[in-house]
Formats: sequence, structure tokens, C-alpha cells
Amino acid sequence: MSSQPFVHAILVTDGFTPYCGRTIEQLNSQSHAPDLVTVVDVAEKTNSSTLSRLCVENKWQYLANPQAHNLGAAVQYALSVTKDAENGDKNLTDNQWLWLLHDDSAPETDCLEKLVSRLATVRTVGVIGTKQRSWDHPEQLLELGIAATRSGRRYDHLRGELDQGQYDHTEDVLAVSTAGMLVMQSLWESLGGTDPSLVKFGEGLEFGRRAHLAGWRVIVEPQAITYHAEATYRGLRKDHETENISRSFGSRKAAQIYNWMLAAPLWQLPILMLLLPFLQVGRALVRVISRSPALAWEELKALLKAIALTGKIMAARNRTRSVTNVPASSLRRLEVSPHTMFKYRWIDRRVQRANLPTEVLEPVAAQGLKVRRERSLFGLLIVLLAAFVAAFIFWGPRLVGLTGSAFLTLPPDLSTLWSYAWTAWVPQGLGAEAPTDPLLAVFAVLLSPFAVFGIELPAALRVLLFISPVLAALGAWLAAGTFTRALPLRIWAALTWISLPAYWISVAQGRVSVIMFSIAAPYVIWGFMRGGLLHKSEIVTGAAGGVVVRSISQRTRHLTIAALALWVAVAAQPALIVAAWALSIFGLITFRSRRFSALLLPLPASIQIAPFLSYAYRNDAWQALFGSIDKPVVTPVANSLQLAAGWPTAPSALSLIGPWWMWSLPLAFAALAALLVTLRPGRRGWLVRGLWILALAVAGATVISRNLAVSATDQIVNAWPGIGLLMVAGVLIVIVAAGYDRAWVLRPRKAIWATPAVVAAAVMTLATATVMVAPSAAAYVSRQLPSATVAGTHYAIPASAEQASQSERRGRVLVLTASENGAMQARIWRHAGATYVEHNAILDVQDAHTRTRGETAPATDSFSIAMGQLRSGQHGENLPLLLANNAVEQVVLTEWDTRAGKRVKSQLEATEGLEAIGATEAGLTWRVASPDTSSDAGAIALRAYVENNQGRILVPSGPLNIKTSLPAGTSGILHLAENYSSGWKATVNGQPLEPVPGDMQSFKMPNGGQLAVTWTRDWLRWWQAACALSYLLMASGVIFSYRRRQA
Repeated sequence: MSSQPFVHAILVTDGFTPYCGRTIEQLNSQSHAPDLVTVVDVAEKTNSSTLSRLCVENKWQYLANPQAHNLGAAVQYALSVTKDAENGDKNLTDNQWLWLLHDDSAPETDCLEKLVSRLATVRTVGVIGTKQRSWDHPEQLLELGIAATRSGRRYDHLRGELDQGQYDHTEDVLAVSTAGMLVMQSLWESLGGTDPSLVKFGEGLEFGRRAHLAGWRVIVEPQAITYHAEATYRGLRKDHETENISRSFGSRKAAQIYNWMLAAPLWQLPILMLLLPFLQVGRALVRVISRSPALAWEELKALLKAIALTGKIMAARNRTRSVTNVPASSLRRLEVSPHTMFKYRWIDRRVQRANLPTEVLEPVAAQGLKVRRERSLFGLLIVLLAAFVAAFIFWGPRLVGLTGSAFLTLPPDLSTLWSYAWTAWVPQGLGAEAPTDPLLAVFAVLLSPFAVFGIELPAALRVLLFISPVLAALGAWLAAGTFTRALPLRIWAALTWISLPAYWISVAQGRVSVIMFSIAAPYVIWGFMRGGLLHKSEIVTGAAGGVVVRSISQRTRHLTIAALALWVAVAAQPALIVAAWALSIFGLITFRSRRFSALLLPLPASIQIAPFLSYAYRNDAWQALFGSIDKPVVTPVANSLQLAAGWPTAPSALSLIGPWWMWSLPLAFAALAALLVTLRPGRRGWLVRGLWILALAVAGATVISRNLAVSATDQIVNAWPGIGLLMVAGVLIVIVAAGYDRAWVLRPRKAIWATPAVVAAAVMTLATATVMVAPSAAAYVSRQLPSATVAGTHYAIPASAEQASQSERRGRVLVLTASENGAMQARIWRHAGATYVEHNAILDVQDAHTRTRGETAPATDSFSIAMGQLRSGQHGENLPLLLANNAVEQVVLTEWDTRAGKRVKSQLEATEGLEAIGATEAGLTWRVASPDTSSDAGAIALRAYVENNQGRILVPSGPLNIKTSLPAGTSGILHLAENYSSGWKATVNGQPLEPVPGDMQSFKMPNGGQLAVTWTRDWLRWWQAACALSYLLMASGVIFSYRRRQA
């Protein structure tokens, strides 16, 4: 190889772009000038006068070739035009080289000199690349050769680093960029240039692989530097002024798949082509979930393009095979392993999550911030420890079992909960049409991970309740931090939140609606304030004075957390939807940017409760909005003074240590401090006074709502004021945290509010010491509450009944409770006790209205007859049959040792077809006899069966719907032990069955086949789809928000 190679520089451009001027200037000022320069203009419609003039001035050759679809075609055209003119008839030698340049790749002045110098020191080199630096930030690296996996994924580990020569030892690489590439002309022509199917991206990688396989080395020269604008990659073509690399994602993805198919071994290619559609569809779904639908479409377009290019891919593989002189395994040492790529992406995502500050704090301020955060962590540990101790004192004995008071339970299996969480059929009694309680959906979503690991839902719910004080205290700590950075105020706020009488009395009674609200409410405030950039900044002392430190990262995640917490809070009490939309409007007014995002916060909650609101309004049951999923419990009503002190029920019913007002001290301290801070001037003063108005409005609504009848047992049950009282207390806590922040962080100034602030701060210090032990004390006292839940499974039923309820028969238990006035309460359990699935606030309100009017609740004919026989003392032979028709497999009599209970007991003992089992924890139990044990009664409990001349044929049933296969010839009447409703639909082999009029749901069954029985309404699927979409968006906002909005 001679010392002076012939270099033909070829610059490819799409007209005179904004980058051409600098590139042409740098090319013209090379210390080692190229022997020939050709500029190829591939623009279809452009005024090339400027470009052609510059070529004439520099004595370069200008060619226009609009037909060139990629860089390789443009280079081939330049060679075909200039070969004879410049080289005559001489054959190509190894000393003739092509130097390829893009319009946005400006070479350093000595770039070509360094490349040519390198040729004298190496052998068997066919391609030499340059070090790529950023066009806008010349000190930053872009790449030093192309590093990629066999699947074509780029390993951009150098991008963004400062070039300090740390990678200048790099030599052999897998491929180099075509921007600045120096390639032997004979090699270029023998390989046929770049792949014609690759446009804009992937050309350098594919050509480098083929050069290696042809037996040539591909190296990079670190001393030769090119400044690359990467205009196509950054989405700056077509007059785009703002950078957005998502614009080029589709082309890059298609190139990556194309290169993957070329590089894959032959035995892997069929597997790859088979799995690629599933892979791309899966990636598209992930893009949709991560709120990038445009990129999802590009993923699918890349798949379609790969399928369309299947023939060209096979042709390209054949071309590669024809020039291959070395085995493909020789490239393994240059390829990036999947493990290395995974590790790189994992580290990159961790860096993105960290959101490192763009400005580095000076040392004094940085040390102050570090000390401040260490103290905050210590304060948080104190709060969590106190909350955990309180949780352990109360919930520890109840982890193995919990029953009584307002607590119900969940069905043991997840399928039952999911069947009823998003429907409008409530399995109360023999079933009724009403939207299920919104909190069921919350439980179904939050507790599903427990079920995946084999934990039954009742146990999972108890675990959630056990950690609820810790979650509530953590949320209160975070929420307080958006108003103040003072450590004592945040500790006080967090511990006060879980020390309020309204909280721990509700906890003691097992009111899961209040517990879920106490967890969700602080996170609403935290996410709202952080997402709206309304949160308090940290002020630390630096060398030159105070330094403000404020995090503005992860706004989407915080707003999504606020929406998620609102979803939980509104599900706990649907009336809170008004407060949710009020908060949204407040955000629309106060957010500093992205204001309209505030209007999205209540949407998931609104979608969830939409059927509940509609049904309650249409059936005059609006009081249900103030009801809850909790079991109705009659409690002594608190008077006005006690209610003002935060007591949801009369303290006289509690076994308190000391006077009742002593336990109101946390709220009293908050009210006193909040009252004093109203004197504060400025914007914070106006905020405090506005919050006082809000507190008074919520208090008024709580007083009014507590008189609403929401259910009926032996007495009318009014709405529980616990959530309203917690809202009032929460507003007061916010007032104190926001109002006294300045008094804690800075020294008090001489102002009208300074003296009261100092006094209140001293009171708060004493209060903090008291509140530190208040959660544990409250948890201990709550154990003495007469109406509190108790440990154990008091309502356990025999194992046989529990197994029947989970079997294909779906057997039920009839629970009877007799009263001295002759009345008898009858409840049907579909599980091992009363569950939240069977409870519904709307039906409770309707029952309360019926009781108030002195009417009798409607029931089906067979059930009415059976209950009438029991009340009247009759015990006819058809009683077991009537019970079996309603799928009742066992009868339980509670409180059987009373006079009324003994009367009912004697009636049941005298009834033929009922077999005594004995006393259980639930009460005295009888089994409804089956034909095997009582041929005279001939009754067996089945939820679904086909009845014909041959008897009853079992139809395997699920919790709600039925999907099974029945043998051919199975005809008769299909009976379902559910109340009649037009929402029940049945099909056999896709053909609808004709319903049979009556009190119970029945269908005419012409023949066997694939049977499907469902309950549905026309609007139900649309609502379910809307709910699912809202859940996906909330999940994506929490999981994917840390990702940059790039491809």
C-alpha cells in the first residue's frame, strides 16, 4: 500500500440544509485535502443554486439524483458518473478510498489526515470510522464505532460523556457510522454498497457485518473526529424546530428488526419469524400502557414492514453468504451480549429514576440538606414505629381471625370477588339488581397479588388492616411535608392523624370504609400538591445565605397517585365525589402548569361510581351516597359537643381511662393552634382562613349527614360520621402545618401574629410529646370498646357447608335469628359467613325506607312460604324442598338459648327432612336432607339444575355466571336459585334460551351442549371497559412515569 492513497470524498445531502454550511466549510479546510470531492443532492424539489455555487467555488463536482432513496444509492450514482472521468480505464486498487459524509457531519480540520495516517500502520483494514461528537456540545461523545447486539440493538453507553480520551484505546469494532466512514472502494463495490432495503438507519451496522464476514477488519480512529448533528435521529428534518427522537422511532425500529433477521443464524430464523408478531404486539401493548400510543403504532408498522420485506431479507442473506469468507462466530467477540445490554438499560433507568439535580449545590448548602434529610428520616422512623406499635397492640391478636361489629369478610377465592366487583347483581338473599359497592373493586384490585401467592382473601384483608395505621401515618407524614419542612410539625401531624377518636373507634369497630379513607386521604393531598408544584420548598443555609431546594420531578406519577387515592376515597364513601371535583377545579385554578391535568384526577373515581350514582338517583336512594360497605351497627348518638370534639359516637358507650375529653386533646390542640394562626398576614394567612371556611363547611355537612337513615336492623341505622370528622380534622392539621411552618423554620419576626405563633409553638411542643404515645394508648383503649371486633371466627360454619359453598353445587346456609316480639330475621350466607360481596348500601337504604313505611320486604314465593311456615310454627313436609329450591343446604339458628330461640328450635327439630348436625360456633345447625338420607322429602340443594321426568340434573355453577357442557339429550327446565331478572341470559351452543316466567329464574332447555348463563345489561360491558382503561392508565402513570417521553 503506497503512502498516498487516492481519497474520493462523497457528501450526500437533501438540498442545502441548515447543517451544510458548516460541513462544507470543514471539508474545504482539511489539512489533508481529498483528491476528489463529489456532492450528491438527493432533494426532490429544492433550489440548488447555493449548493452548486459552493461546489463551483471549491472546484467540486455537483450531482443531483432525486431518485436515490438512501445513502448507498447516492454513493453508487456518484461512482458511476465519476469513475471513468477520474480513473480512466484503470482497474481499482486497494489504494483507492471513499470518504462518506452526511450533510450534518462536520469533520475536524485534521480528520482526513488522521484517517490516512492510520492506513500506513494497519493491514487488512477495509473500513475506518471516526470518533463521533455532538454537534451542539462538541465536548460530548456520541459514539466510537457501533456497538450492538446480534438482534441489532444499539449499545449507546458512551453517549453524553465528556471526551477525555478515556476510550481512545478502542480499535476493532463491529461497525462504524457512515458519517465520516473511510472505506476501500474495491471493497465497497465488491460488496455492492449498503443494503438497498435500509433507509436512513442501520446501514453502517449491516455494511460493517458484511465487511467482517468478507475477511476485512473494521476499525475506528479515535484521533479523527466528526461532529454529528444526528438531525434525522433527533427528528429535526422537515422543518422541525424542536427535538423529538420519537419521530424517528419507526424507521429505527424497522432497521433494527431487519438487521436482526440478517444476523440471526439460519436455524433461529423460522423461530424468530414465528415469535416476532407476538413480541411486537406485546411491545405495542406496553407502549399503550406507558401512554405512548404513537410509538405503539410504530411498533406495529415495523412488524408489517418486516413481513413485507421477507423476500428481500432472504435475498440479502444470500448476498451475504456469497461474500462470506470467515465464520459468523468470529463476530461474537465484537457483539454486545444480551446480559451487558440488560445491565446497561437497568442502570440507565435507575439514573432516570434518581432525577439528579441539574444544579449542584455549594458544599455548605449540600451538607445542610444532607443533615436535614437525615433528621427527616429519623422523624419518619419515629412515626412509623409508633404506628406499628399501635397496629400490633390492636390488630396483632386479630391477624388469625376477625369478626363482629361492623366488620364482615371477603369470600375466600378471588374468582368470586372478581365476579361481583364489576356487575350490577348483588348476591344478597336470593339476589337483587343493584350496582355493587365501589369498594369491592378496590379490594379486588389491591388484594389480587395476595391471591396470586395463594393467600386467601380474608387473610389478605386482615394483613391490609394490620398495616393500615402505618400506611395512614406514612401518608400523613408525606402530606404534611408539602406544607411544612419542620420536623416537629410533620411528626405531630402524622401521629395526630392516627390518634383521632373518629379514626381509632372506626378501626375498633372494623369499619373498612373509614380505614381505607384514612389511608387514601393523605396521599390525595400529597400527590395533588406535588403534582401541581404547590408543595413547600426546603430552605437550607449556605455560605451566602439561604438556599431554596425544590424537587419538581415525577409530576405525572404524583398526579396519578392523587387520582388513585381519590379512587379509593370516593369508593369508601361515594358522596365524596363532590369534594373530588371541587379539588379538581381548585387545581385548575392554582396549578402552575399542566392545569387541565387537574380535571383528570376525579375521572377514575367518577367512572367507578357512575352506575352507583345513577341507580341511587333513579330509585330515590340518594342517602346511599353517605352509606358504606360496612355492616350496619347501631351505636349511641354523640351530642353536639361530643361531635364537635371529634367523637363519632357517644363516649359513654366506651370503657375509657379518664374523662372522654382527655382523648380529644390531639384535635383540641389542632383546633386551638389553627384558630391562632388565622391572624397570620400574607398569602399563607388567606390560605388559612380559606381552609377554615372549608373545615366549617365539611363539619356542617357531617352534622346533616349523620341524621340520614342508611340501613335498618332491629332499629334504623344512621350514617356513620367518621369520614366527615376525619376530613374536618385533616383540614385543621393542614392549617396548623401550613400556618406555623415559618415559626418553626425561621426565627419569629416582629409581626402581629408572631406572639401567638410562639405561644402556639410551645403548646405544640407539649402536644407532640403527648401525641407520641397517643396512638398506642388509643389502640389499647379501643380493645375495651363494647362494640369492637373480636379475634376469632365467631360465625364459622361446619366444614361441610363451607365446602358445599365452594363446590359446583354452590350450597347456601340459612341463618335464623328469632326475637321476643315474634319476628324472625332470615339471612342467606353464600360463604362461610356474611361477606362484603352480599352487602349493598343502596339495598340497605331501600330496606330502611320499607321499614319506615311499615311495609314488608319483598321475597320470592317459595322463600316466603318457607319463612311463613317457620314463623307460624308449621313444619310441613315440603319445607326442606322449599329450602332446597333456594339452594339452602344447611340451616343455622343463632341465639337459640333465648325463649324465642327455643321456640324456633323445637319447630326445626320437628321438621321432617332436616337432620340435626349439632352446635357450631355460628349456632345450632341442621342439614337439608338429600335423597340418599331422606327419600320421603327428596330434596337436595343446588344453585342450578335441569329438571325433567328423570329428576334433577346438576349444572356445575360458578359464583355468578355458568359456563359448562351438558350431555346431548339434556332437556327440561333449567332452574337457577336466583330471583327473576331480565338481566339473566342463557344460551346453548350460542342459541338463546327462552326464559320461563316465575318468581325464580328459569329457562326452557331444549337440548344439551355448551351452556352459558350470565347476568348482564347493555351498558355493563361499556362501563367495565371504561373501568379497565382507567386502571391501566393509573397503573401506567405510577409505573412508567419515570421514563422520558422518548423512544
